[in-house]
Amino acid sequence: MGIFRRFFSGKQADKDGLYLYVKCNYCQEPIRIRVNPSTDLNPLYEGPGDDPSGYELNKEIIGNRCFRLIRGTWYFDKSKRIIESNIEGGTEISAEEYNRLQGESSGE
Repeated sequence: MGIFRRFFSGKQADKDGLYLYVKCNYCQEPIRIRVNPSTDLNPLYEGPGDDPSGYELNKEIIGNRCFRLIRGTWYFDKSKRIIESNIEGGTEISAEEYNRLQGESSGE
């Protein structure tokens, strides 16, 4: 029964989620992307050994305001911390800027 409560109870803690934020270059819409580091990151193997030297994430993103495709690539170190990002069609923004832009668009 507990599993159904988790699915159908409004807000819940998201301990596994990593959030990335971008803004569309065309319509300026702020977009939040949820990533599960355990399943969404692709391992990169460079050098000797069987352990990944880092991770890569490729995302194709479409917002709600326009249908322009944003392509994002993020690179992570062994500890799954972001070390580099490349965004085509958009700009990476902070969580604070995302919240500010969301507040402006809702008329707050």
